[in-house]
Amino acid sequence: MIRLEQTSLALLLLLTAAPFTQAQPPASTPAEMPRIDRIDATIEFDIQSEFGDESAWIRSYLEQAAGVLVTLMDNPAVAPPRKISVTLKKDPTLRGVSGRVHMPALFFKSDGWPKDKYRLWNLAHELGNLFAMHYAGTGEFPSDWFHDGRSPFPEYLSCVVMKKLGYVKEAEWRKGVHAGKKDHALYWELDETYGFRLFARFFQCLRRDGINLGKIGAPWPHPDKLRSMYTIAYLSLAARTNLAAMIQEHGIGKEPDDWKKRFPQVRFAEYKVAPQEVEQVLTAREKLFGKGVRRQDGRMLQLYRIGRYKEVLAAE
Repeated sequence: MIRLEQTSLALLLLLTAAPFTQAQPPASTPAEMPRIDRIDATIEFDIQSEFGDESAWIRSYLEQAAGVLVTLMDNPAVAPPRKISVTLKKDPTLRGVSGRVHMPALFFKSDGWPKDKYRLWNLAHELGNLFAMHYAGTGEFPSDWFHDGRSPFPEYLSCVVMKKLGYVKEAEWRKGVHAGKKDHALYWELDETYGFRLFARFFQCLRRDGINLGKIGAPWPHPDKLRSMYTIAYLSLAARTNLAAMIQEHGIGKEPDDWKKRFPQVRFAEYKVAPQEVEQVLTAREKLFGKGVRRQDGRMLQLYRIGRYKEVLAAE
């Protein structure tokens, strides 16, 4: 009989807010979340492991990774998750490790749990997934080029976290796994130009505007132009420049080579998001959230949040 080891971990995060160093946003960018000088936030990790002492090392690793992620998200107005459940199941037939997120919990399966590059990466990958959904207030990002399934963004984020924790070789190894893939390269190019603050602001803007990407376009995980259009629009809002052309250059909207392997039951309908379409979404947003708006139209707001931005544009 397998003994189930249960551990509760508490991480006390004392954060000091630091303002953005960039210039003040234009009118189309929402005001910053109210700044708080200090947050005393406790993250409790409730760990259930079937690996006993072999997996004991994840305690400090999760604490440190969570601290890095809270700092990266840079949004003191949103408290980190209060409790994260982590389950490690033993599967002797599995050569390697697999993980998934079911908010607010992490689940992993493996044949063993040594402290190696595969498990360092997978823990950072799934914890990063969870933090992205928590700080954005939404999940179901585009399955073909951002989030769950193919996961270019959490792959990038896991490398950032590992490197900041001092696991430089492991981070370089994981980045190299996806070398030559345009959609993965996209996030590193955005990072080089804007830093992670681009993504922190992206999540902040989605949450601020009440955008649930899962309610826009075809049901997830179907690739969907409208969902991608909103995602690119909000990335552009965070960057303060229209990113549609740059993102399109990285093959977004074309069927990825591994799509049928990842989602064999989902047909890929190729699409293209033009810069002017992104501009239209942002113009519709300006009508609802712009600095000169004194009173929002509830019906228009509802339509905008489910992807019907054209009706907002057409309204008087």
